[in-house]
Amino acid sequence: MNRLSDRSEEIILFDGGVGHELKLRLEGTSFLSGAKACIENPDIVEAVHEAFYQSIESVGWDGEIVATTNSFVATPYHWRDEQDKDGWIEHVRAAAKCAKGAAKKSIKTNRLVAGCLPPLGECYSTPNEPKEK
Repeated sequence: MNRLSDRSEEIILFDGGVGHELKLRLEGTSFLSGAKACIENPDIVEAVHEAFYQSIESVGWDGEIVATTNSFVATPYHWRDEQDKDGWIEHVRAAAKCAKGAAKKSIKTNRLVAGCLPPLGECYSTPNEPKEK
């Protein structure tokens, strides 16, 4: 985080809506299908990240730009009905690879990648949390 800590006076842009854009590009699929695209269609996921970088660069922005990984629904909660219940782990890794690939392709060097956290209450529980009835 040192790279960002020295920039307290600067504006840093984060992307948003990666899952929504994937739903459009993959013709209305679910958010889970969008997450699975990181493995099944990584070129499409990377293209969404690239388009984000390019759109911001096209208006002359030269500051930091951060692409967030397409891993919002890559959690045990959302994978609970899948055959491979731990498949979400590989999808988180694939999402990071897609975002990093787009950052490396950018003509600018100040392109960063950040992990994406889902709503914590919906996706995680503590061992002592009472079970829902």
